[in-house]
Amino acid sequence: MLIIPCNNRIVVEEVEQEKEEESETTFLLPEDYSSSDNEKFKIYKFVQAAETCANQYVEGDKLLVESYLVEEAEISGKKVSLVGESAVVCIIRNA
Repeated sequence: MLIIPCNNRIVVEEVEQEKEEESETTFLLPEDYSSSDNEKFKIYKFVQAAETCANQYVEGDKLLVESYLVEEAEISGKKVSLVGESAVVCIIRNA
């Protein structure tokens, strides 16, 4: 299946972050609390960009993205994450 994003959208995949070491301090939190919900920015792997995007993304790029602006859709049973180009804070590229 080929997904071609439109309107300055970028297809991304979330990069698994290393978990922080647990401290010995105990906090009581609601059962549905998730620390990942509070992260303003997340790193995503670049997959595909719309032809109308201003930046030149290349395979292997990682993108720092405002996480609350990532849109998720299910297409043919596969989860697809899309983000508007304006939500990309910076490109992380191996030199």
